[in-house]
Amino acid sequence: MEDVEDVIENYSNYESNDENTSNQSIESGDNSNDEIESSTSKDCDQFIKDYEEFVNGYIVIIKKMKANPTDMSIMTEYAEMASNAATMQSDAADCTDAKYVTKLSQLATKMAYAAAGM
Repeated sequence: MEDVEDVIENYSNYESNDENTSNQSIESGDNSNDEIESSTSKDCDQFIKDYEEFVNGYIVIIKKMKANPTDMSIMTEYAEMASNAATMQSDAADCTDAKYVTKLSQLATKMAYAAAGM
């Protein structure tokens, strides 16, 4: 089984290949809508930032679990993360624009790579 660090490095290589495309799609948009940015768009932008922090925190927990699988405090952290994941999943339903779906997909892939390395 691959080491978590290797999985994350492999994902980072995958992400860097796809990063320019996704950043362009997030940063670009319909210029006619630039004048009137909806609160939903702002909410989704913030959600993406929060979700990315969540994913990075999840990966830290995965690394801790791998290093010390019998530490119950890590399991408590993991349970809290799982609870947050459920909330975030319902919040993600509001962000259906292609630019958000692309980024959410990349973050889900990043988490899957980390989980696969356990």
